[in-house]
Amino acid sequence: MDLQELSKNIFKVEEIPDKGKGMVASQNIYQGDLILTETPHIDVIFEDYDQALLEIIRQFGDMKHEIKEEFANLFDSEDSLNKKMSRSKILRIFLANCVDIKGPIEEEDHRGVFLMFSRINHSCSSNAVISWSKLKPNEISIRASRNISVDEEITINYIRDEGCFYLKKKRKEILQQMWHFDCRCEVCFLDEEAFHENENIRRQILELEDELKEFEHPAFNSAEKAYRLEKLKLEFMYKIEKQVIHKLPFSLLECYAFGREMNLQQHESFADIENLKTTAFEIANLLGVSFIENCKEMETDIEVMLQNYYSYDGRQN
Repeated sequence: MDLQELSKNIFKVEEIPDKGKGMVASQNIYQGDLILTETPHIDVIFEDYDQALLEIIRQFGDMKHEIKEEFANLFDSEDSLNKKMSRSKILRIFLANCVDIKGPIEEEDHRGVFLMFSRINHSCSSNAVISWSKLKPNEISIRASRNISVDEEITINYIRDEGCFYLKKKRKEILQQMWHFDCRCEVCFLDEEAFHENENIRRQILELEDELKEFEHPAFNSAEKAYRLEKLKLEFMYKIEKQVIHKLPFSLLECYAFGREMNLQQHESFADIENLKTTAFEIANLLGVSFIENCKEMETDIEVMLQNYYSYDGRQN
């Protein structure tokens, strides 16, 4: 595979101060634009750990020379200067740069290294997101989560899922433990007033997340309380939207589900409840296939839950 052809003039790989190599926009990129689609150069299922390590070595040995050179230049947590590809170095590079591959079997520990994707650095306020498709589980896609200007670095958030809400201290611990660097992004280096405001918003979201753990679907008589809490959480999330946009579709649908329950119980129509679902899918359509697929699954689960536990005149079954 010709790595240069993958860019299609959208991005270039160059040295980033204090970061090593990184991916930079070669042109203006707009929210929702596809930046990169790539398949792994090494991918392994970790069913038997020792066998998986041997398979990594075997697949490296099968690579073309130029691909081996690209792999050798990826991040090595212990010895980035020594280019001699010993078995231990090959394994270190794989383990430092691999990502989980979202295959059809959720319990499967399937990991892969994507050479171009591995050049994307971290930011706690990233401008791109990862997306997968169940139809092409070995293919990773990167889309812009907001507009990216020419010569701006393209970044993703390494701390995905609920971890994106963590305060700076916890994020720093994770990044050091997993990837051995200190983040110097705009969120981690806000001025004092903005930093305390950001930390407070994140703290509020985490507290609401803890409070919402006591509510499940169907929530029945607790639906209104759960709806108000989820709505409040959304208000805080929108205050730091760029930093948590990949979580918005799912929080919107959670709020929608509680709202639908509340709607059926109170025999009233709330227009803004339907708007929650509409907005969730609008954002998901921008972020990529896996966001759309997950939102559709949530929508189906919500409808099944309502049909199983409520009649549509609002009575509980």
